[in-house]
Amino acid sequence: MTDKKTTKISTILNELKNEKINTWFDLGLFMDKFKEKNLPSAFKGNASTFDTHIENGGIAFLTFYFTIDGITVETEKYAKTFKNIYPDIPIHFIAGEIKQEADELIPKTAFRKVIPEMEAFDAWPLYKDFFQIKMERGSEAYNNLIGKFWDEVLVLVEKLGSYIEENDISLLYLINVCSNPGNVSLALATVLISEYLGIPVINNNHDFYWEGGNRDVEIKKKGLKKGPRDFFFHNAHVGEFFSVIETIYPWESRSWMNVNINRIQQDHLINVNGHNPANVALLGTAVDTKMHQMSKRDIIKAFMQVSSIFANKKDSITVHTAAHHADSERSLKPILLGHKTVKNFDFVNNNIVFLQPTRVISRKSIELNFKLIKRLFSYDSFADKFLTNPQLKLSLIVSGPIPHGQQNYYHDLKKDFSEFLKELPKAFKSRVLLGFLFSEFDKNDFKKKHKKPLDIEQLFDVASLILLPSQTEGRGLPIIEAAACGTPIFCRQYEPREVYDEVIGRHLDESLRLNVLEFKGSKVPKKLAEKICDHVFYPQNRMVDVTHNRNVIKKRYSLEALEENIRYILQRMYYQLVSVSIENNPQVINLLKQYKASVDFENDDLNAILNKKTRHYLPGYGRLSFMHYLKSLIDPSFFRVEQQLVKGRVMRYARTMENDIPDLVNTNLEVIHKYYNAIDDIFKYVDGEISIRHDHALAYRHRNKKSYAYQAFTYQEVTGLVNMIYTDVFKPTNLPDLTLAPQFFADWELALFQLTNSKYLGIDDRKILTKNLKRMYLKAIFLVVI
Repeated sequence: MTDKKTTKISTILNELKNEKINTWFDLGLFMDKFKEKNLPSAFKGNASTFDTHIENGGIAFLTFYFTIDGITVETEKYAKTFKNIYPDIPIHFIAGEIKQEADELIPKTAFRKVIPEMEAFDAWPLYKDFFQIKMERGSEAYNNLIGKFWDEVLVLVEKLGSYIEENDISLLYLINVCSNPGNVSLALATVLISEYLGIPVINNNHDFYWEGGNRDVEIKKKGLKKGPRDFFFHNAHVGEFFSVIETIYPWESRSWMNVNINRIQQDHLINVNGHNPANVALLGTAVDTKMHQMSKRDIIKAFMQVSSIFANKKDSITVHTAAHHADSERSLKPILLGHKTVKNFDFVNNNIVFLQPTRVISRKSIELNFKLIKRLFSYDSFADKFLTNPQLKLSLIVSGPIPHGQQNYYHDLKKDFSEFLKELPKAFKSRVLLGFLFSEFDKNDFKKKHKKPLDIEQLFDVASLILLPSQTEGRGLPIIEAAACGTPIFCRQYEPREVYDEVIGRHLDESLRLNVLEFKGSKVPKKLAEKICDHVFYPQNRMVDVTHNRNVIKKRYSLEALEENIRYILQRMYYQLVSVSIENNPQVINLLKQYKASVDFENDDLNAILNKKTRHYLPGYGRLSFMHYLKSLIDPSFFRVEQQLVKGRVMRYARTMENDIPDLVNTNLEVIHKYYNAIDDIFKYVDGEISIRHDHALAYRHRNKKSYAYQAFTYQEVTGLVNMIYTDVFKPTNLPDLTLAPQFFADWELALFQLTNSKYLGIDDRKILTKNLKRMYLKAIFLVVI
């Protein structure tokens, strides 16, 4: 560990304190100027020195808190992978809180840093101000919040930035910091620190605030269902406030690799947020199948350890009456709830365990399991097993803790369980239990008591059924873990549906698809209950599925595949860092000039057709220097979103050129990055100043006079510029010589090929044209090919 003075952070703090951020408009304009700065990268080397630079400096994993949850479990895998790639790399775990139970997941050699101001959600002091108190422009809450927010940002820049500079950290790895606004102050502070210090960032997004969340006006207008993250849009009607979130979640920068866990997230960042595709990547997960190998003796020991947790430091377990513990302090510790109080309860023998390996969160829909159990007991074969064995019981166990802000859901869940027990036949009321472990097995006090302490992998192995009835999931890790251990899983087809399908492998050959017990909506089909009964009581009948799923996991989710994935991301990051420059891209400047000369071309024939003296003809909707969206004209800050959307449309077109067109395929990674970076540079080049600013011009809203060259074009014209860049970068071969083209065409296809050099057209309305020609609707046809 070094003991350097934090001279850079001190300078940065002084600069930020001199910024007069007194209103939300001030902050918006500051962010605009900050984004336009050409800040240099801290990395100045080449391919041979990149790995040395990362390994010598070290990596810092940043999140809100480390505990026993999906984020910490995944972070452990990332840390191990980086150690495999860089054996001597220093690893730092930085969070608002590092809970005791996370000790087993954090490497013993890792440095830890707790910064309380990094805590999130209910533990973040401004969380209610941002997402619960209704804000109106000019209100007291609106005016007071900006000062408190900016003060917090400065505190975090100082504390977090100082630690990063003192330890000479060379790579930041964020997990959900800039995807879910649990602490907006931290998100903005991280952006400022990374950009000012020139430190590259891998921004790992497990889930975004817009996944399962919408504006109230959109819900009403489009008839959308209410989602678990709608509350993040509580004050979305105040544009200058909400545009801060829309700008930094996630941040776009050449030195930021936005790494997502599914393709929907990836497409959203590029097509909607307008991110450079070269800075967007996918990262899969991995499981270690070797950990899921337990003998019968090990399973009995695991049951006994779970039993000791529920005993709560006593010699035996007491099952507590669910109806008596809706609000009790006792229910905040590991507890087993039932229809009535039972002393000296035997948890180990004659006990079927259904495990939901999640935290106690409303979107995990734990209450849906009650419907499953009710359906199972209505199935004769299942009920008969309990009738013929009076000692048999069923325990529904939830493994994880209650996060901040979920106490009300936990309260309602216990009440729902009490009501559910009333609906069961008398013979089964006392045979169904609900247990909460609150991750007790991951705490040091528990681990010290056992030579081979219980872990989450062993819980998967002892369970007869894994449960995942979630409304939404960023990935769905329990499905993968269940398949690895060979335990059947009961799961809902959660949203986004595309994410669920990708985990299952719907897009793959059957040999690579996972076999699960799935259902839709909130009803459990009778046939599914029959299958579950068979899986629980006759496990030998499902060995084919067990073997199949384990083979799928080895092929799709191995630790080796994860390492290969991260190496690929690091290679892409290198290409992006060496492209960072404070100078304009000369290739783009040259092509822009050529293209403008082509677009502005005039001759007597054109002037004979178009009256350009008194009219302005646009090849498209309108010049991009002006706002086109009505909302941008009404909302003083929506223009930033409009600019993202415009850039997103251009990037979507660029991806179509690179990925989808059959005659324009190129797989060279470095060249592909050069292509996308050139298109990204279109939006950065300023060719002068605007002498007159209209009130609906983007320059007016940005409060500057900068003339961005691309804004002289329409969107449609910019796609023509993308074509030029594509040709200049990829230099496609075997193009036809248009000088030899005949003066007439034998058919449509030949005509289009000779005019466009491609067999593919992004806009193809030939059928409409043919139909209208037959009806004699048209007076004249103008064919323009750019």
